[in-house]
Order: sequence, then structure tokens, then C-alpha cells
Amino acid sequence: MQITQSKEIFKSLSSGEVELSLPSLSSQREIWASLQFDAKANLCYNESITITLRGELHTASLREALGEFVKRHDAFRSCFSPDGRQIIVYRGVELNFSYLDISIQRNKVHQLKALEQSATQIEFDLIHGPLYFFQLACSRLIA
Repeated sequence: MQITQSKEIFKSLSSGEVELSLPSLSSQREIWASLQFDAKANLCYNESITITLRGELHTASLREALGEFVKRHDAFRSCFSPDGRQIIVYRGVELNFSYLDISIQRNKVHQLKALEQSATQIEFDLIHGPLYFFQLACSRLIA
């Protein structure tokens, strides 16, 4: 399984305007400390959630809704300070969203499983962020 570094595919949050800085919690510092021993330790904290939608989907509306969700929830606009003692929340960040059309792929089930697995193999950059991404995979043509 190939591990991907988030800085290769996402725009850094740390180039944005700081909205808020808070002391990190002890559980957050545990995550930070584990990365000081092993850079790949953050893979242990990755989660991948798959939701199957049926029917017509307005991708632009979904993208807009996810953008509003990110604006309203600090956790999606946050990352660690370089020393791990603070959580920095940024304002006006870009949505990390990708759309993949696999409807013409022969083995859609295999492709979807591979996408799910690859999502857990992203080394998120805890200092520069972002610490999430949304991926929409269309596996069926809608007539």
C-alpha cells in the first residue's frame, strides 16, 4: 500500500489568516508526541467513512454544503503549532474535495475498495494541515 503525504495533494492551511489559537489538549499532545517517535504514526488516527447515495446528486450543491460545514467547524480548519502546544484555527480556508468518476471502470467494486483503503494511507501534515479531505466517487452513470 502506497502512503501519500498530504502536502503533495492539499493546499496548506498555514498560509491563511489565523482566527484563533488554543492550548492543545492532553489527548492531542499524545498524538503530537507519537509523531515525534514515528512520522507514520498519524496513520493510526486516520478514519475513512463511506456513504452510499442513490438517486440524483447535485455535486455543486454537495460541494457548497461541505464548504459551509468546514467554515462552521473549527476542527476542519485547525492544525498544530510547530511545538504541538497550541491548536491553530485558520479563517477562509479552501475545501479539500475531490471528485472521481469511475462509472466507466470495469471493476467498480475493486476500485471503490482501493479508494477507501488509500484514504487511510494519507500522512496528514499536522502543522500545515489540512487534517481531512472529502472524496466523491461516482460509480454509476445516471441516464
